[in-house]
Amino acid sequence: QRKVKKGFRVYYRTIKAAFNKAKDWGYAKENYFQKVKLPKKQQVNPVFLNSDQLLVICDHLKNETIKDIVVFAFYTGMRLDEIVNLRLKNVDLQNKVITVGDDCFTTKGRNQRFIPISDEALTSILSQRERKKVIPINKAYLFCKDDGNRFTGDYISKKFKLACKTAGADQSIHFHSLRHSFASNLVQKGVPLYTIKELLGHSSISTTEIYSHLNMDTLRDAIKKLDSPHPDPLPKGEGEKRLQIFSINSGEKR
Repeated sequence: QRKVKKGFRVYYRTIKAAFNKAKDWGYAKENYFQKVKLPKKQQVNPVFLNSDQLLVICDHLKNETIKDIVVFAFYTGMRLDEIVNLRLKNVDLQNKVITVGDDCFTTKGRNQRFIPISDEALTSILSQRERKKVIPINKAYLFCKDDGNRFTGDYISKKFKLACKTAGADQSIHFHSLRHSFASNLVQKGVPLYTIKELLGHSSISTTEIYSHLNMDTLRDAIKKLDSPHPDPLPKGEGEKRLQIFSINSGEKR
């Protein structure tokens, strides 16, 4: 049922876009789908992993390159298509920075961004550099097959999903959950949302705000304010007087 609802929204957006084009080209006078309002759907929090869960899933990946891809995604937050199209020339080991997006690959937001390389991500990079040292750096993909050709995103996604299944992980986990995990872990460590937005390459901060609820320390601090000591009791008769004033004011508002 969930897939049917999701598919319906995809069909709706596709038809709506098609009628917009038909209107632009003069084949239709009006796009009637503009008047169709879809029912609001419940926003569900993204699924994410911690480092221990990541290790369990990686233990069920037989291909070492795919294992490196999964770890790399977890510690960079890069999208799958960005990873499979990442070339060695865009990985600056001297300054420990990854350049996402160039003249050969356009990112989803069409904006080039830079991601500092963490120690864990560096391990995956060095592992691949050692395996691909026979391929010219300016032509090689960072993560590729033994013949130098790149993997398809669909292939990587299916292998990851299979590893999750054999590891007994939550069925709702998919490759994009690694990107969610990157953002979620940063939020829980107190990294500002704007910084996370820049690392993820979101065009709007509102997209990044889906992770804001994950900073449990902030939420707990808010609730603790309810546990603060009660003020001293009011003098005798003062409580009744305030209730009378409240009743009068409430009546005036009505």
